[in-house]
Amino acid sequence: MIFRTKRRFLPKFKIFNSKNEIGSCKPINIWKYHFKLKLEGQSYEMVQHKKHKVSIFKEDQQVAWFDKQAVSWFNGVNYTLICDDDQDPSIMALILMIWDDLKSPTGDSNDNTITLDFGNIGSEAKKFDKNWKPKNLKQPYF
Repeated sequence: MIFRTKRRFLPKFKIFNSKNEIGSCKPINIWKYHFKLKLEGQSYEMVQHKKHKVSIFKEDQQVAWFDKQAVSWFNGVNYTLICDDDQDPSIMALILMIWDDLKSPTGDSNDNTITLDFGNIGSEAKKFDKNWKPKNLKQPYF
């Protein structure tokens, strides 16, 4: 499956496959970086927490979270994603690409020698669930 996004007025996206529009991403609360992604009849939410952690919910159930490295050298921005085994990897990758564009809309972070991001120091839409574990995990994660 191939996706492309078309950024509309900040920070909304339309999502297309090779032929049609198949989804959209819009803010629920822009100040708390809480976004809703609708994709092919499914609903996802992305919620930023303190520092660089972001939780992903599918139909109101947490299915993943990711973390961004505060400092990256030479190779752009680095993320670590932890998700349930039954999640579509292309959708998880799409969510990471959208998030990266939301956080660096000029797209210039990949050209820098060093990328430094202090993360979220503001309020959260939801608290990060430290006890959440991915289900059906078949391989250990890092």
